[in-house]
Amino acid sequence: TAYSGRLDRCGGIESERWDNKSMDTATSDIQSVLWDIPEEKVVTLSADFLIMRALSYGTVPLMLHIKRRYGLDAVRNVFRSLKPTSMSARRYAYAKNVLLA
Repeated sequence: TAYSGRLDRCGGIESERWDNKSMDTATSDIQSVLWDIPEEKVVTLSADFLIMRALSYGTVPLMLHIKRRYGLDAVRNVFRSLKPTSMSARRYAYAKNVLLA
């Protein structure tokens, strides 16, 4: 397959159909937002934590993937719990007005 086991455990996208280019992007994106998490701890991460990291630090494709994976309601709930200063003003406006609209 085109994705790593690490992504399967934390992102859960193994059940979705992705082309190789999208999968490679999702793999590198999820790994980039988990820079400070030891690999053995990745499997213990909650969905809310992954959503928060994707919203705060992820690329647009990763945010879209997280929205598809965990659902609009879950992403909205996490977004509402974040302080507006936890992400750039531009990212906050995108999430509020486009991603979660």
